[in-house]
Order: sequence, then C-alpha cells, then structure tokens
Amino acid sequence: MLVAAPAGVPDAVACTLPDNVVDAYRCVSPGTVTTQGAEVLVVGGAAASIELYVVAFARGLGAARVRYVDTDAERWAAAERLGAEVTRHEGSWPARFDRAPVTIDNTGDTEGLSCTIRSTDDFGTCTSVAPQFAPATPIPLLAMYTKGITFHVSRADSRRFLPEVAELVASAIADPSAIPTAVVPWDQADRAWLEPAIKLVIDRARLAVHAVLMTG
Repeated sequence: MLVAAPAGVPDAVACTLPDNVVDAYRCVSPGTVTTQGAEVLVVGGAAASIELYVVAFARGLGAARVRYVDTDAERWAAAERLGAEVTRHEGSWPARFDRAPVTIDNTGDTEGLSCTIRSTDDFGTCTSVAPQFAPATPIPLLAMYTKGITFHVSRADSRRFLPEVAELVASAIADPSAIPTAVVPWDQADRAWLEPAIKLVIDRARLAVHAVLMTG
C-alpha cells in the first residue's frame, strides 16, 4: 500500500497527501469530473483543510471559476489567497446558491448537503466529503433525478489516487503548503489536538532529533 514520497516535497506536506489531499483531489480530478474550464462551487464548514485543498486543485487543474462558501473568517482569507471567490455564509442555509456544474459539499449538515445538491447544475456532479451522522432526510432525490445530477459520497480511495496526487504536488500543480498548517512537535500533540487549526501536522521527527542531541 505504500507509495514513495515525491522528491523535493517536505515531510510536513507529504504526510497530508494520503488522506485529506487525496480526498480533495478526487472531487475535481479529471477522471471523476471534468474540471478543465468548468465552474466549481465548494460549500464548506466541516473538514477545514479538505475544502481548501479542493480550491487549490480546482485552480491548478484549470477550473474557469472557483466559488467558496463558508462561515469562518480565517478560511475565507485562505480561499481568497488561493484564487476563489468567497461568499460569507451565516445563519440558515438558503434553498441553493448560484448553480455550478461541479459542487462539493463539506458542510457536515443535512440542510447544507441539500443546499449544495440544489446548487448543482443540470447533469452536474456533487461530491460530499463530510460524513453525515444524522439521517439525511432533506436530500432532494426528485430534483436530482429530473436534473440528471450525479451524487458521489464515500471515503477517499487513497491508494487509487495517491500516485497521481503525489506527481501533481511534486510538479507544483497544487501546493498543499499554501493551506494554513500548524506543525507542532510530538510532545505537544495532546495540547495541539484541542486547539483549532485548519490543518494540524504532528512532527515526531523533531522530538527524535532533539532526543539524539540531548543524549549524544
């Protein structure tokens, strides 16, 4: 199952690839949806890093326009730096946003999911990357049927996409380091997990090197 780390990619970036970065890539990958020249709508709020990695890949893969909806000011700023047009959402979910052929639901909320699906253009594709822990009763199945919308929901198929993701990151098509990342040493992990972070990386190598220096 292991894939060689891409040359020249820092460890703090490489360790993000098998899960969150792959999860983002499959939402806009050429083998899954047609991103080149398409408009992409990302509706966020749950797994913070994934939605921003989606923006990075959509821009890198040639999306004509990337729109980003979220409630958090830090993530708004990050999305804008990545080249997205930001809509600042507050309060209850609308029936829909302006439609796009490629939509990504990362709300973790059944009403947010319904809104994202309704924001998907005719014969478009909606991918949900946030797990739903409550029954998703508002899913508009009739609207999806009549409009020909494809809905994809699953965990990331990491081994399937990891080689091409590693190649794209190594060739700077998308740069995961552009997403705000907190890198902390292993001995601070217990505290770091309790602090808000868009992306958290725990670096055990730093602790090991420190131990060698102290004992050697």
